[in-house]
Amino acid sequence: MLTIHLLGHAHLSRDGQPVPVSAKAVALITYLSIEKLPQHRERLADLLWTTAEARKNLRVELARIRTAGLNLFPASRQLLYLENVTTDFDLWQARAEQDMNQAQLSDWLAMLRGFPLSGLEDLGSSTFKEWVDQQRWILSQQIEEGLSRVYWRYARAEQAWALRLIAARADTLGFELTTEAPEDPHPADLPAPRGTGVPAPEPDQAPELHFGRPQEEQMLERVLRDAEREPQVIVLHGPPGIGKSYHVERAAASGGWQTVRVTDTRSSRLVLASLAQAALRESEAGGAEAEALRRLLLAPTSLEEDAVKVAVALARLRRPLLLVFDHVHDAPGELAPLLTFLTQVPSEGPRALVLLSRQRAAQAPLTRALRARVGSACRELELPPLTRSSVQQALEGRLAARPARTLHGEAARLVQRSEGNPLHLLSLLGPAGEPGDQDMHFPQAVRDSYGTDIDGWPPTLVEAMTRLSAIYGHFDRRVAQAALGEGLAASTDALLYEALERHILREVEAGGTLEWPGLTLRPAPQGAETLYTFVSEGLRIALASRSPQLIRQDVRRRLVPALAEDSPGLAAYYARRGGLTEEAERLQRVYRAGLQDRQLPGAGRRSVSGSGSPVPEPRRTPAAPHGPVAAQGYQISRDNNGWLNIWSVGRYGHPQTLRLHLPLPPASGEAGLRLVWRLDVFSGGEELGPQQLPFPLRVGLRGSGMAHVLTRTETPDYLEEEVRHAVHAGVVTEQWMEHHLTFPAPAEGGAILELSVRALDLALTVGALTWQGQDLLAAVPVPALRPAPLPGAPLSSQPGAPLLKQVR
Repeated sequence: MLTIHLLGHAHLSRDGQPVPVSAKAVALITYLSIEKLPQHRERLADLLWTTAEARKNLRVELARIRTAGLNLFPASRQLLYLENVTTDFDLWQARAEQDMNQAQLSDWLAMLRGFPLSGLEDLGSSTFKEWVDQQRWILSQQIEEGLSRVYWRYARAEQAWALRLIAARADTLGFELTTEAPEDPHPADLPAPRGTGVPAPEPDQAPELHFGRPQEEQMLERVLRDAEREPQVIVLHGPPGIGKSYHVERAAASGGWQTVRVTDTRSSRLVLASLAQAALRESEAGGAEAEALRRLLLAPTSLEEDAVKVAVALARLRRPLLLVFDHVHDAPGELAPLLTFLTQVPSEGPRALVLLSRQRAAQAPLTRALRARVGSACRELELPPLTRSSVQQALEGRLAARPARTLHGEAARLVQRSEGNPLHLLSLLGPAGEPGDQDMHFPQAVRDSYGTDIDGWPPTLVEAMTRLSAIYGHFDRRVAQAALGEGLAASTDALLYEALERHILREVEAGGTLEWPGLTLRPAPQGAETLYTFVSEGLRIALASRSPQLIRQDVRRRLVPALAEDSPGLAAYYARRGGLTEEAERLQRVYRAGLQDRQLPGAGRRSVSGSGSPVPEPRRTPAAPHGPVAAQGYQISRDNNGWLNIWSVGRYGHPQTLRLHLPLPPASGEAGLRLVWRLDVFSGGEELGPQQLPFPLRVGLRGSGMAHVLTRTETPDYLEEEVRHAVHAGVVTEQWMEHHLTFPAPAEGGAILELSVRALDLALTVGALTWQGQDLLAAVPVPALRPAPLPGAPLSSQPGAPLLKQVR
């Protein structure tokens, strides 16, 4: 039987095999299957073609359909209709009524492959395009109802595994589950589904963990307070799973805001349909106004006229109204006039618009167009990764029976493994909210989210990025060209440029240092060749998982000669993975010889006082938190205890070096440094053959020609960049350590202490750092947030708010 696929990219299949027909043929058959009634050939021709030869084009297309083996339309009929066909949506609805085990439920959810009717947007006349938008909206509503119905069925049966699967799939595809159980007088007894990027809690477990972001939460609340005086627009951005929806819903609930959510923002028609349905649901008005909204849904008129009807209906809602728009990074700029109009219509209550995006405001067409229209009323807020302290506080609230000091290491490992992403982090927790298997694979919900983006790229770009995903760490143009192979190498520059434009790749910052206490980044002088890396390790993993083994092997073998001279250790790794055993052994010998050449002859091995024995937790000094700040593949933050936290972001490749500079007070003669710190995660990625030796922590005076390396394994002293590295072995993990280091008298004026890390996987905390008895971590506190700024004042001007800025 012929199956018409509507749930994602529209296409046809017969007996499970795709049917090779044109997009116009798919559009014709899809239209007839949904409308169900016979349609005249002339009408169909005018719908699908806008040329004078529309009837001829239809005859040619019908002939091609018959050539493909589909005997659907007799040649003599003027009225066309379909018989004995089904759609994947019909199958999906039928299976929704059945009892499903975990495998069957996963298969059922996998039938939802993206926005319904994808691929039909740009075909045919404007009438057909409006029909596609309307049908997509109707299908989306029916999908949300079906998902919610199945969700609550499993909720009543207390099947927590099913709740997680359904909530994760709905959030990935942008569908919203209803928050009330159908035909249930006591919905509060069951866990409410959330479209937050956070899996729903089990029916029998404690409330979900709240990972606090005090600074960002206060800023969001401030914008909503400003909206009580005049309408506000805020662009809230961050990667998938970072918690954008969660924090918006939380702020709206605490402020008593009525939330209306628009999940599909790919056209003005879909946005208006969603808003009209919300106005009908929330409004108490009836009569002519309600009837006008119903006509708008079933028989839309001009875009401008319908926009006025919807805006007026929403303006009559008296409660504070928060309009939340999803996926605006994919939304067209044509939405800007509509959103601007929604902020300009006088209303009976406060109004605010929140635009959820994965990109900064300046990087997306809609937000770029919107900022010029609403001016200072448009704000931007970035949700940064979670910090160790916020995760520890959440765990302390959940696991009150466990001593707080034992949760420090758990929180550090969770943040490092998840890159501070709440959705990824929650996948690492057990059913009771306790840290579980932290070595599990990348969560499927995040992988699916990236997969939806990949499906929208041009095929050539997908092929190129899939090949580049076999590269570990950053790479330059020459290495990219080698990985792409003969077929794509000639287009290397164009592919790299397109990947940068689409925010698939980013340029790697070359060196640079962070300066304490502001954690400000001073970039290194420019001039080095541009390096590239994927914007996230999750995206690279999602791409690599699509690559066949033969392609990966081909890329690895191509990388060996490209890296052999400059990075023999990494070249040896690729050679081993590519099956080039003899070449791998030769390159490994070259790599080891290079490391031995840097060792200093006669250098002894030593340990540092206190390195092997635990010490009490250092004193907690209340301070304003700051960060996290991203630099060189790490996240650095100061928590509310005044401690310094550093963790790597999980990119697999050669580790980069992070340098943090702290100004020193004057000292006479030899000076002593007291360091209290702990190491919870460390891996140097030695299997990849790094050119520079990794270490958890290095301490030195700038310009002294000597540095102390604190590490776990015994290693001879060595020379690097003309600086003697004295290696102190015996560092242990998961406990506080106290080290005392002595330095020669620094030169007159401006002495700088440099703390450095270089690791593939790292999570460490510096709890105390004193120089001649003076505390180096005692920073000038970040000022408390001021009251709401004057109208039009950019929030970036407020002290302590580096992540929130006016859209320029």
